[in-house]
Amino acid sequence: MAASLKPHGLLFYKTFNVHHLRSSPSFNPAYLLESGELRQVFGDLEPIDLEDGEDPDQGVSWIVARRP
Repeated sequence: MAASLKPHGLLFYKTFNVHHLRSSPSFNPAYLLESGELRQVFGDLEPIDLEDGEDPDQGVSWIVARRP
C-alpha cells in the first residue's frame, strides 16, 4: 500500500486493534492489529497522526502518514 503512494502522497488507514475484543469478544482476532503494528508496517512513511493500539481503552488504530 505504501509503495503505491506518490512522493509526498498521504495514507489514511483506520481499523480495529486487539483492544476491540473487550467490547466485542466474538470478533475474529485474526482481523485485529497488535499494538505497534501500524508503526512497524508503515515505518518508511512519515507519521502525521497515529494511534497504534497503546491505549487499552481505544479499540481502533489509525495512521495518517506521508511518503517522503
